[in-house]
Formats: sequence, structure tokens, C-alpha cells
Amino acid sequence: MEKIIITGTGRSGTTFLMILLTFLGLDTGFTKNNFNKYISPKCNSGMEFIKLNKKQKIIKYPGFTDKFDEIIKHTKI
Repeated sequence: MEKIIITGTGRSGTTFLMILLTFLGLDTGFTKNNFNKYISPKCNSGMEFIKLNKKQKIIKYPGFTDKFDEIIKHTKI
């Protein structure tokens, strides 16, 4: 399954993008009813899945660039 990985620096709008995509009905692993549980009220950020093997198509993964060297070793990516 192909994935879309959303990554970015802090305060760059990645959580907003995940909310928008969720409300548009795209496969983020969240719903309109549960997304708030995954957002920190102190800084309005969240909605991150750390494991790339989740079933949803769209993943917010800020640490992606930290793992880039490891990820590109896989020939199927």
C-alpha cells in the first residue's frame, strides 16, 4: 500500500493539514468524532502515528527525516 507522509517543522501547519484531510474524508486513521483526543490542548499539535506500518494511507510523521537514511535502504520504497 502506498503512503502519504506529512512531515514538517513545528508550527508549520501539519496538524491543521491532518484535520482538513480527515474532515474531507481521506484515510488519515482519524475521524471527525475522535481527532480531538489526539491533539494536545497546550500547543494545538498532535495527530501523529510513529509506526509507518499502520493501515491508514496518510500519516503525519515529523520524525521521518530523522529516519531517512534507514528508510532509503529499503528497495521497495
